[in-house]
Amino acid sequence: MVDISGLNQLFKIVRDGNRSKVIASPEAKTAKVNHNILALVPMDEYVDIINQDGVKYLDYTNALPLLAEEWSLAYQADRKIPPHPGSQCASCEFKSTPGDGYKNGFKECWEQAYQFTDADFEQGTVLDIYNYRKKDKLIADGRVRLSSVNEDDINIVDGGEELSLSERQWMQVRGIPADEDRGGYWIADHLIRKEMSSWKYPYHFIDFETSTVALPFHAGMQPYEPVAFQFSHHVMHVDGRVEHVGEFLLTDPVVFPNFKFVQALKDQLDQDDGTVFMWSPHENTILNKIIKQLESTPNPPANGQELVQFIRSLVKDGERAMYDLCKLSGKAYYQVDTKGSSSIKKVLPAVLKTSAFLRQKYSQPIYGSQGGIPSKNFTNFTWWVNAGQGVPLELYDLLKDYGSELLGETVLAGEDPDELVIANGGAAATAYARLQFEELGVEQRRRICEALLRYCELDTLAMVMIVEAWKEFTSTV
Repeated sequence: MVDISGLNQLFKIVRDGNRSKVIASPEAKTAKVNHNILALVPMDEYVDIINQDGVKYLDYTNALPLLAEEWSLAYQADRKIPPHPGSQCASCEFKSTPGDGYKNGFKECWEQAYQFTDADFEQGTVLDIYNYRKKDKLIADGRVRLSSVNEDDINIVDGGEELSLSERQWMQVRGIPADEDRGGYWIADHLIRKEMSSWKYPYHFIDFETSTVALPFHAGMQPYEPVAFQFSHHVMHVDGRVEHVGEFLLTDPVVFPNFKFVQALKDQLDQDDGTVFMWSPHENTILNKIIKQLESTPNPPANGQELVQFIRSLVKDGERAMYDLCKLSGKAYYQVDTKGSSSIKKVLPAVLKTSAFLRQKYSQPIYGSQGGIPSKNFTNFTWWVNAGQGVPLELYDLLKDYGSELLGETVLAGEDPDELVIANGGAAATAYARLQFEELGVEQRRRICEALLRYCELDTLAMVMIVEAWKEFTSTV
């Protein structure tokens, strides 16, 4: 636990071209810091184990010095080491995407091991099966193509009106049954209509951005204790009107944001008792953590107990507990392009591709326009952009493709537009860390904050679009 706030401010990162350096403040030598922040941990026992037993991973079983020499010689001779395919290949760090200019190490390995062609990769492998625990067994048996998987491998369980995990996996393998295919997607229309009947207008869609770092920014915090620095808030009314009504962003390096964050959220949601939506339990986890912080801090805000009661009303078992749309997606929706995943980054492109309603509505520049959909960060924006053959560009890619336009002005000399166009949660957390650690100019800080606001707004708009599409899909059956 750190005992002073702003410890990170004593060690600022300064970028010098493509390199970075750390500048220590003179105060770093005089600051009274709890030296238990860092501790020496003896590793002799584990070094001895490695020296004695060697490395045992995949087919590599040998003493570490011998393996290091073998790999070093292979590197010097530019000689490929034979691949050892397995389930670990699903998270290969050497994958690339077409057009990014990088070689694809994963494809090279599988081409060598299984004589795969581009067509084989396109038809899918057992690595694609969502949350499947027997991939290594199939690979060991030489059955690596998706087409080689049979019903006995999946052990299909009937989920009733819900889509079971095994049924979702089997759809990946053999496709959506012809009598249940709605044009590339499957939907449990009865289940979704039943769930929607329990929702109360106006609908509130919220998304949080948080940061967890090893060395906390504020006194009294433990390593990797979350900081909630941002949220976005969209509302859908009973007549279908959509508004981006609120947001919060606090990036001041010396201000602990969590209590101000929850106060701002309370101000937003206390206007009515409409249903509050999240995507996955992340928001629930963060709010529970803030309860603990409010109850343990020696200096709680004056309305600390009121904030605790508000949070408890939103978290699991609360009278206004947030509704998890990701959980509903897993039980009630499947589209072939999602590859079984219920990640919002997969579901959003899927519904945009198949929803006529979304195409008609968002192919017009109505977002952030006068008389259109109110937005706090976009003006006259078109979200449904044809990428060819009636398929839309992915929305999160638009934050990159429209880089300088989204920034509101041209990129300054020496700036990398990719650093200012934040298009995923990891980039958002990294951007927040930059605002805490780096020596940035006022203009650059402003532009990074604007990028954060745009990204978080898209996250809640994504939930709105998915619900709009589900309403369309279930009203036409």
